[in-house]
Amino acid sequence: MRSDRLLQVLVALLVLAVPVAADVDVELAAKGNVLGTLLPEGEVDVFRFDAVAGTQLTLAVSARKKAPLDFALVILGPDMLAVDPNGAKAFVDKGSSLRIKNLPLTQTGSYTIQVVATGTGEYKLSVKALPPRKTSTSAEVPAAGSTMVAFAAPPGALLTLKAKAPKGSGAVPRFGAFGTDDLSTEGALKPTSHVVKVEAGVGGDLEVELMNTGKGSAELAVTIAIKSPKSKPAKLDVRAASLGMPAGGETFVGVQIDGAAGGSVAVDDDDSTIAGARVDVPAGAYPGTLLVTIATAEADAVGDDGSLAAGDTLTLGPAGADFDLPVTVTLPFQEGRLPVGAMGAAVSVQQLKAKNASATQTPVAVDDLADTVSVEVDGFSSFTCIAGKGSPKLNGRSYWFFGQDVELFSGGVPSTGRRVVQENGVVSFVGDGAGTFTFAGNELGVDSDQNVKSGQASVTTFSSPLTEGEVGGTWLYDPTGQSITIEVGKGDNETFWVAEDGSMFLSAVDKDDDPRTQLTMFVEQPATAPSLSELAGDWHVFDYRYEVVETGAGLEMAGANSVGMATLKDNGTLKIGLTERESRFGFDTGDVFDRGVGKGSVAATHVVQLDGSVLVDFGGGEVERFFPNIDNTLLIGSVPQGGLPPTEGLFSMAVLVRRGSGLGPASLSGDFVFQGQEMEYSPAGVGQDTVPDFETVSLEDSVMFDGTAALMGSGAYEKIVRRDDNQQDGVSVTQSGGNFLPPSFSLAANGVFKVSDAGEPGGLTGACNPAGTFVFGVQDPKTAEDFFAAYVLMKLPPEVQLP
Repeated sequence: MRSDRLLQVLVALLVLAVPVAADVDVELAAKGNVLGTLLPEGEVDVFRFDAVAGTQLTLAVSARKKAPLDFALVILGPDMLAVDPNGAKAFVDKGSSLRIKNLPLTQTGSYTIQVVATGTGEYKLSVKALPPRKTSTSAEVPAAGSTMVAFAAPPGALLTLKAKAPKGSGAVPRFGAFGTDDLSTEGALKPTSHVVKVEAGVGGDLEVELMNTGKGSAELAVTIAIKSPKSKPAKLDVRAASLGMPAGGETFVGVQIDGAAGGSVAVDDDDSTIAGARVDVPAGAYPGTLLVTIATAEADAVGDDGSLAAGDTLTLGPAGADFDLPVTVTLPFQEGRLPVGAMGAAVSVQQLKAKNASATQTPVAVDDLADTVSVEVDGFSSFTCIAGKGSPKLNGRSYWFFGQDVELFSGGVPSTGRRVVQENGVVSFVGDGAGTFTFAGNELGVDSDQNVKSGQASVTTFSSPLTEGEVGGTWLYDPTGQSITIEVGKGDNETFWVAEDGSMFLSAVDKDDDPRTQLTMFVEQPATAPSLSELAGDWHVFDYRYEVVETGAGLEMAGANSVGMATLKDNGTLKIGLTERESRFGFDTGDVFDRGVGKGSVAATHVVQLDGSVLVDFGGGEVERFFPNIDNTLLIGSVPQGGLPPTEGLFSMAVLVRRGSGLGPASLSGDFVFQGQEMEYSPAGVGQDTVPDFETVSLEDSVMFDGTAALMGSGAYEKIVRRDDNQQDGVSVTQSGGNFLPPSFSLAANGVFKVSDAGEPGGLTGACNPAGTFVFGVQDPKTAEDFFAAYVLMKLPPEVQLP
């Protein structure tokens, strides 16, 4: 039985025959095979073809790779009314596949096939429109009279016209006017017949004059044989992954253009990431007909000089086509992706040519109102708008923020007082380069205090708003354009590194004597809440956990690092497999004990909230919140819903990185900032009482990737906060500079990133996002250590000198 939702779709499309805006909208030739994707659910792919009356249409659609698709095919005629598939010689509907054989098409013009289904996944579509091969009719024509005979034929067809009169009728059949031609003296002329061959020209609905030059009236028999031009079946791959959009949202628009007459193709769907793209082919630019296509591409290009992409990369087809006259290509750019202070005049266009070579062109036209630039080209490939070097604009952009602070404080000397605070919320920016911002959010915290001499232990958890409502402040780019300083109130300043495209921020280390360490990330919010289909796929998972628990053995602190994979499905289910190492420190005993490596998997469900955040339900009341970034390649969290138990403090910094493909060392290039937060056990203690405790460390470094296996650091900074009874507050802060030993790294095709250092045991294991601009990692849990840590690498904009 077909689903109710599919029936509703069919009612809307079949009965009302509603034209739809589609991510995929292509004009096909008479024959075509298409591989496509319906993602997210509800997407409709549109295919158009021209046909003449009398054409027999055969088509089939089926799910690929066991995709849970339940299909319908909506066929609209030139009048945009639905064509009933039950008029076909055969109509077989099995839900996951649908086949129509020899459906007569009664009108001449453009037909539309809408592929619609419930569910998501890949499909295959085959279309074959067989034009009429022969038409026969008869007409009563009086002596010395004439009539018009109507028929239909495809463009370029060879027509054989035959007219015959009954013997003894006295009628003499002759063909006359055909368009601007006079056929009356052409071909084989006999007293009772006329045979002539002629080309159909532009084709369509045609007429030829049938004359009777004899002395007797008669019913003349007419047959027209139609030999259509041969054409190769078109093969199109419009799958989301092939068009650089594995989570959906791809665009593929194509129009059949007669090179002699010229024509244009444009992306008119305002929801497309390349809306406004256009190709104009002048008359005489190409000797023949070709399918000109505009499509989203796998990745944004970067200028040879390190300039940033100012718009999404698009690919024009057919690849390899050479034109006799310049073809005008119009590309949209995103004003928000231009450097601070720049407008359309700063945009150039980079064209990818053969063997990964590229060429940069200056636009022949700039439209700052439409945010487009135009260039003239002599061939098709991939094109990207490139902005000059500079700092990304932040005006009007909003971000999730998520961070963790660890602080040691005095509860009376000697003391092991400590506080961990997790903060999350939303920050919005106003102004470019200098302006205001607002933020609102919440904090969860745990205070733990252990007075070793008295043996008293306690844990206090708390949950409260960071502010009562929204709080405003000011922000300003630092002179290099690679970081911003945010001020909330007088003297309350924090510095954040800015990603090259402004889609992410990373907290800078506080280089002061404040006894705390911090790791905070901002990720830009998606414009709309992502669908489950957009989140579906495989993700690398990393977890950095801190926990303080009151147990029967006294107060214990646990730390853990976990790595694994998660598979999110569009039905709201997910499964996570993890490898984890946990170690614990006993405040009463002073013991440090390694709980070893554990492996396991867990099933859960997830839903997307109205604000775009994702709630993951692990069962048993354990629900955690994650925040997606603007392109749904990162999920950061996790925030426990419902607060913390009063005697247990558990904090988890978990990051999911979408699994990539085709990555390698060359994917990382340019200047990055490295940030890390570590917590390390100190069994021997520090200070006069040699009391066991732990220390927390902030790390920061500037890192350059040169596109090979080289990873070079410069200007490293380390801040260590530890217990120290020799200090008045019971803690000490040590700051040091210098350079870290340059470790080696590896980057696998799927994004797995590993760093090893001869000077340190173990290593970092993490994952790189598909764009090669961000890495999140943790201490490898396979290595027995007394510390656990989280690390982040983020690509910076080029250094400039701002006023």
